[in-house]
Amino acid sequence: MKLGFFKRTTLIVAALAALFATPAFSSHIVDSIAATVDGHVITSSEVEKLIKVKNGDPNSPAHREMALNSLIDRYLLEAEAKQRGIMVSDARLDEAVGTVTSRLSLTVGQLKDELTKRGESWDEYLKEIRYQILIQDLIQSLLKSEYSSTEVAVREFFIRHRDQYTKDKWVKLNHLTISGDERSQSSEKIIDLVSKGATLTSAALDTLGEPPVDTGMMHFDDLAPMVADAVEPLSNGELSAPIPLGETIHLFEVIERGGGNTSYEEVADSVRRDFEREGVQEVLKEWLEARRDDAQIELR
Repeated sequence: MKLGFFKRTTLIVAALAALFATPAFSSHIVDSIAATVDGHVITSSEVEKLIKVKNGDPNSPAHREMALNSLIDRYLLEAEAKQRGIMVSDARLDEAVGTVTSRLSLTVGQLKDELTKRGESWDEYLKEIRYQILIQDLIQSLLKSEYSSTEVAVREFFIRHRDQYTKDKWVKLNHLTISGDERSQSSEKIIDLVSKGATLTSAALDTLGEPPVDTGMMHFDDLAPMVADAVEPLSNGELSAPIPLGETIHLFEVIERGGGNTSYEEVADSVRRDFEREGVQEVLKEWLEARRDDAQIELR
């Protein structure tokens, strides 16, 4: 279950309705309980209100489950923030509203009017902004609890997602095809000449009368498996062992290679940006999963 399934979560605080005064109705409760989380009650009206705000279908079991999970997560996050002493002052709230109105080129009054046109409450809007600031502060607190520094958190994010920063491996080769009855002796002679300092081109011309062929840049995924295995461990300028293939023998010299594993230093700026966008949500998601395992959650 992912936090943030809804683009913006709105919490409607609702108390259990009072019992009807007459004995005939004394056993009826106006607002039923959807779930309890560590003793905290989440009502059905809260779930339905959230579904309505998100234009969901109140009759859809999937939408109801998503809304309920969102409210459960919200309670757990707000409770953790409270336990850690995290609060959002009115001054910070006003500053955030000022940032929004500035970006939209609106006055506060105009923003209120826009919300009214959309059927949104100003108080609920402020509550949501306050919540978003609270979550940002909570994430920073969680990072400090889990990691010795933000840089350590970013580096661990890179390690977990190394594949997405890995460039395609490629190689440029000199390819020599040796055929004829004397192909084994010819390949041995070429290898011997190269080992003594000759270039593959001069050795090939001296032995076969023709030079190797430059393959150009080739991705490792496009190489035949036996060729990829032969050249994978080679550095620039090194020659492969002979590769017999039918009536021919093949030699490969690595001219140049690139791609493959990327060091953190090469992509540090990109990793930091990705961490700010995705990594912090991973931290929050992992914390929520662990917290939900510990919480006393009862669904009704």
